[in-house]
Amino acid sequence: MSRATTVPGAADCHVLYVGDLSAGSTAEMRLRALEDLGYRVTGVNSATGRISPRRQPLQYIAIKMRRPLDMAGVNRRIRREGPQADILWIDKGVTIRPHALRALRRAAPRVKIVRGQPRAVSSATLYDFVVR
Repeated sequence: MSRATTVPGAADCHVLYVGDLSAGSTAEMRLRALEDLGYRVTGVNSATGRISPRRQPLQYIAIKMRRPLDMAGVNRRIRREGPQADILWIDKGVTIRPHALRALRRAAPRVKIVRGQPRAVSSATLYDFVVR
């Protein structure tokens, strides 16, 4: 794909992009669009795949209780890699814990935190922007 349009200054902006980056997913397409606009993007795949109640009972129960487990280590990566980014973009961050966002705020208050695909979230005040 050619870069017909780039955003001025985008090359100087690093985005840490968290989402289900499976091939063909909406999050993967958004990541590619940000790259096409000229942003430097690091992807963090939060996909867990299909959870089987028989093979993964703890993960299944956690999902049913609306507290999915962070099997991909996304919260750890946010704390570790987030301070080097200019923007943390989270798409469908069901496994993101408020403590990870608070830790990022303390370590790097300049980082803007964006939430894509919003739902009613108890930690909504931790986000700078919500994209619908």
